[in-house]
Order: sequence, then structure tokens, then C-alpha cells
Amino acid sequence: MAARSVSSGTDYYEADSLFNDISNRLRARMPRFDGDRLRNAYELALSAHDGQLRKDGSPYILHPLEVAEICMDLEMDADSIIAAILHDVVEDTSVRLNQIRQLFGNDVANMVDSLTKIKKIDFFARFTGRNKASDQARNLQKLFVAMTNDYRVIVIKIADRLHNMKTLGSMPDHKRIRISRETLEFYIPIARRLGLGTVTSELEDLVFQFLFPEEYATLKKQVSTYFHEHEQKLQEMISTTRGLLERNEIRVASIYGRSKHLWSIHQKMEIQGVGIDGIYDLLAIRIVIEGQELDCYRVMGLVHGRWKPIFERFRDFVASPKENGYQTLHTTVIGPGGSWVECQIRTESMDYEARQGIAAHWSYKEKPQLARIVKDESWLEFIRELSEDDVNSEEFVARTRESLHGDQVLVLSPRGEVVNLPAGATPVDFAYYIHTNLGHSIRGAKVNGNHVPLNYELRNGDVVEVIKAREENAAPRPEFMMMVRSPKSMLKIRKYFKAASRDERISAGRTLLRQLITGQGLYPLNLMANDKLAMLLKTMKVRSIDEMYSKIAIGELETSTIISELKKIHKLRVEQGPVKGRQADAERQPRKVSLLSGVGYELGLQLAGGQLMRSRAEIRSCCTPVPGDKLYGVHNRADRLVYVHRLDCPRLQVDLREGSLVEVEWSGQTEDKRYPARIRVHSLNRVGLLFEVLRFLSENRINLGGAEFSSSPSAVATDEMANFDLIVEVADMHELKQVMEVILKIEDVYGVERALPEEPGGEGEKGA
Repeated sequence: MAARSVSSGTDYYEADSLFNDISNRLRARMPRFDGDRLRNAYELALSAHDGQLRKDGSPYILHPLEVAEICMDLEMDADSIIAAILHDVVEDTSVRLNQIRQLFGNDVANMVDSLTKIKKIDFFARFTGRNKASDQARNLQKLFVAMTNDYRVIVIKIADRLHNMKTLGSMPDHKRIRISRETLEFYIPIARRLGLGTVTSELEDLVFQFLFPEEYATLKKQVSTYFHEHEQKLQEMISTTRGLLERNEIRVASIYGRSKHLWSIHQKMEIQGVGIDGIYDLLAIRIVIEGQELDCYRVMGLVHGRWKPIFERFRDFVASPKENGYQTLHTTVIGPGGSWVECQIRTESMDYEARQGIAAHWSYKEKPQLARIVKDESWLEFIRELSEDDVNSEEFVARTRESLHGDQVLVLSPRGEVVNLPAGATPVDFAYYIHTNLGHSIRGAKVNGNHVPLNYELRNGDVVEVIKAREENAAPRPEFMMMVRSPKSMLKIRKYFKAASRDERISAGRTLLRQLITGQGLYPLNLMANDKLAMLLKTMKVRSIDEMYSKIAIGELETSTIISELKKIHKLRVEQGPVKGRQADAERQPRKVSLLSGVGYELGLQLAGGQLMRSRAEIRSCCTPVPGDKLYGVHNRADRLVYVHRLDCPRLQVDLREGSLVEVEWSGQTEDKRYPARIRVHSLNRVGLLFEVLRFLSENRINLGGAEFSSSPSAVATDEMANFDLIVEVADMHELKQVMEVILKIEDVYGVERALPEEPGGEGEKGA
């Protein structure tokens, strides 16, 4: 085609040349394709984009042609190439979709339509100060639905992003960073999931170049120098290996040396915390053979026989392919001169799919691997079925992304920015990802507009909003360490406590251990009694309980080990029987409620007037007081304990015979504690009623500390009634009332009340 211009007078020689190259390549691969149809698409795009320029001053038409050329590299079909050439005309020019449909048919028109609809996802993050999270979710839904209808759409979209990244240098810094981060957090994971290996590597290195330009330039120079220094030895290894395989009648399609791409090296350096000198497998050779899967193992055996293998670095992705279908044997050997060299061994079909990914499904000359097609088709079918369900966009995106990433979650900020987090991450992880100070100050969260607990497990597509503490320079709460899943979040929290005061570390460590014990359904006040902690210290390299708490806060002690040891100590004490001085009481009355005993302020108690209660106390099991109950205490000097009762407990008068009255009250420091409370349920004695009560307690995470059941007047009477006492563990009177109200609503339950001993001496003896 001769160089020419259209109405604007712009010289389109370069565009014509690029189009001719695309046309010739397509004709060579598909001799029967309609060349006039392709030319008409180019002419339409050329006319539509006439006079439009890109940021770098080049004619705009070069962009869709470059995208089409990338699609050519992926060996996509003629309709895909045409759609790539036309992908911007409806969005940016006066060309209408019906015109494309009339000229090029439904397939091309539908692809262009889908690409036009999802284009907004590129621009959404540019808006500031406006909450359009639901719009972002709808755009993402359009993207995935379009992909299920015709997954050529997403491949063209990724090709579009690849060319945009290649020409990003003309953009302002802030746009380069935004687009690069969006590419890293959204497009690269999708390209990787679709198995587009070559495109993924290119995108990763481009992102590296724009996000970390200094590190990129330094590493590129280092790797180039290293590769140049070892090139001769690498070629020697290639020549030796080729001869070895040919002598053993292995047909080699290609064998060549390569250095790992820069982003991969950078990530490894970051993860391992080393410089380039600490990366031992910078060199690699790729062996592509003409054969079957079993031939790959033959090659590996021959390579291991010639070069010493490092077995701990062997990876078998042939027998166990990656999620995206990638199949290759990876083995590292010690090559000439002692250099570590990674050998990648694959068949021609594996090599083709590793480079082309999902694109191989419509272009591979032989029959593609059935398992790979079934896997991707089943995933696409899942998305397709989901799109047909009556779900909102946010839920659609959450479930789709969950299926896409597996071990990662992508969530959205209220402004539509995409955040990539580990699977199981919580709003606390999200806050720390945005900024360290935001993580420290998070006190609440909304997900999709609804308030959620901070330990809520984020799902893909969730829109996360952080609710900050009102005070400035807020400190992280110790329980954050139980909530985060990202190692970076944990390091930021521990770094804070390392810099905090000793008292703050001790308090944080104590709180964390108490909450972890509570999370296992155990009593912290029982396991963390001073005598048991003293026994624990004998097995640890710490000098005091406070030092133990301090080390827990900064992560130097493993809490799971500490809890395990405390369980052993507790079990040993239980097996040894009641402590001396309470033997007679214990024999006289079986224990029915776990005792709560310890220093008063640790139990959430204080003396009247707010004075700190330092003496030891025991919350009595006869009346099971909980925060919200009015209290009285009896100071028994012989036992050196203050026995704490509810004001209406008949047993209070009995204890007063052996001690003096002490006015006590709840301190308000009880938010992380649970207290046993005895309730009595009156109901008809029917099958399944007790099960319904227990199921309610379980579903609401109310621990059951014990139960007693009785019926009257007989076991066979038709009017038989049931009474059973339950010991439930609650935070306060408010929660206890809620439990009682719900149980009362269960069918055939006619009464629920707090249980008290019927007469003094009948229950609640010392030690009971």
C-alpha cells in the first residue's frame, strides 16, 4: 500500500507499513482469510481516528494497530484482529456500533461493544472525591460477563493494556504510577490466570520500570553484566546438553539460555531480603523437545546425570500443573564454573501454552490438552452461571474474583482503587496496606456499606471503608495481631509495640494472650492464674511474667506454645485434685460452676468509690453474678479471700458468719472477659427441645459451662414438664438477658429465670 494521507494531511506511512505487516502475517497463517474485510476495518479506523494524536505526538491509529499486532503474536483469529483495530472507534469517534455490525458481522460488533463498555474501568480510578464503588463493581461485572460470552475480549483488553504500558513514558508521573499500580493489581493477575505467560512477564517488567525506576535501572544493569560474564559458559552448557540429548535420540525443538525477567528477580530479592549476590539462579536454560510428557522426565534424568542437581529446588509442574494450566519441569543444577542454572524442560505443546495461555485454545494446530480446556471452560461456565443469577454487582465481583485468584483477594476502596491482599485478609490488613497510621487507628469498618467486625474475612470485590479513631496518633490494639493475615501488617504492628513503653507492651501481651485463650473457648482467668504462670516460667527463658507479656507483644514468643503449656499445667493440677484446705468442702458438694478467682481488679472488680481492688477475690458459683448485677463481698480472713455475691443471694448471709462485709462493684474493665451465669429453663419435655436450646447457644458462640436436667412428675406422663439448669458464659447482664429472651421464644419454653440456691447451705459451699 502506498504512503498516503486522509483529510487531516497527516502522513500515515508508518501505519500503512504496520497494517501491511499484520495482513501478510495473517495471510501466511490463514491463507483463506478475507483480506478485503481486514483492509476495510483498517480504512474505517484510519478515517475515524484521522487527526487524533497520542500523548507522545504520534498518530492515534498506531495504537489500535499495535494492539492488533500483539493479538497477532498471540495468534488470535481474524475477527479478533479486526476487533482490535476497531476497539476504540465507538468510544472515541463518530462511528456507531450498528455500522460495525453491518460491515463486519455480529462477532466483531459484540467484541467492540464489550470493549467499549468495560473501558470505563481504566478511567474510574482517576475520579477523586466521589464515591462510585458500585459503578466500579458494575464495570467489573461487565468485564467478566463479556469474557464469558467471548473470552477473546479480555485477551484484546490485556493486549490494549500492554501497549498502553509500552507507551507510558509520555504520561505525567502520577498517571504512570496509577496506571502501573492498576496493571499490577488487576491486569497482571488476570493475564497470569489465563496463562498468558509472555504477556504477563512483559507487563511485570514494565510495571517494575515505572514504579521503581531506580531499582529497575540498577537491576537491569547488574543482570546484563552477570549474563554477559556467564554467557560463554552458558553456551557451553547448552551445546553439551544438546549433544547429550541427541545421542540419546531425544528430538530437540529448541534449547536456549535466558536470564530470569527482572520483576521476578526483584520480588525474590524483596522476599528473601538479599541483594543480587544472594540470588543463585539468575541463569536459566529452556529445553523444548518434540515428544510427550514422559520424554520430559527422560530429559531430566539425562541432565541430572551430566550436571549435579540441587534436589530441593526441583518443581514438577508437569504432573501437577499450576492453576493456569502451566506445565514444565523446573530443576536447578550446578553448571560449568559452579554457577547455578535453572533448567526448564517442556514439550512443544507445553511451550506453546505457556506462552499463549488461553489463546492457544483457538489457534493451536494440533488438538490442545483436554484437561486445560475443561478447566478453563468450567471456570468460565461458573462465571456465566453467576451472571445469570439475581445477584448485585458487588456480590458478583466478590465471588468471581474469589474464583479467579484463589490465594489472593482483590478489594476496592470507596474510590474504586483496587487493593490486592492475601486470602483471609481482614479490614485491618486493608487499612495497613493503605498506610501504617491508618492501620494503627482503625476502630471499625464497613464492607459494601455495612458495618462488619474487624476480624471479618474479606472477599474478592468487597468495597472496604475504614472507620478511624477520633484521637490523633492512635495506637494499634493488641487484638489486631489476631486479625491480620498479611505478614507486612503483622510486622507494622510489632514494630509499633517494639517502640512503645514497657508498660504498654506488657498490657498488650497480657490482653493478646487472654483473648487467644478466650478464642479457644477457655477461661483466661483460670489458665492465667499467677501460680500457673509461675510454673510456666520454669520452662521458658524469661525472668518474669511481665517479660513474657512484653515478648508476646513484639512476637518473640509463640502464643500457641504458651497456651499449650498452660493447658498441660492446668490438666496436671486438675488430675492432682483440689488444693489443700478445700478438700472437705469439695467432697461435700460437687463443683457445678467453674470458679472465678484471682486478684480483684483482674476479675473486673473494684472497691466502692472506684478504689483499685488488689486483694484476691472469688466470684461465687452459688449466684453467678455478672457485670450489671449489684454486688456485696464478704472478706474471709481465714481463707484470705473476698467472696463476691449478688445482692439477692441467700448464701451471702451464710458467708457473713465467717467474715466481714465489703462493698464491691464492677470496674467497667470487663470487655474482654466472660462470666458463668446459671439460668433455669421451664418447658414441656419434648424430643429435640434441649437440642434447639443448645444449637442456639452454639450458633451465637455462647459457651456452655454445664447443664442439669430433670422432669416431673414422671418419665411417661403425658403432662410431663422439664426443668433444666444451664451455665452460660456471657460478658454482662445485657448479653445474659438477650440469651434468656431468645430461649424464651423457643416453642414449648414457658419460663426462663436466673437460678439461685433454694436455701442457704444447699449450694455454693466454699470451693464449690
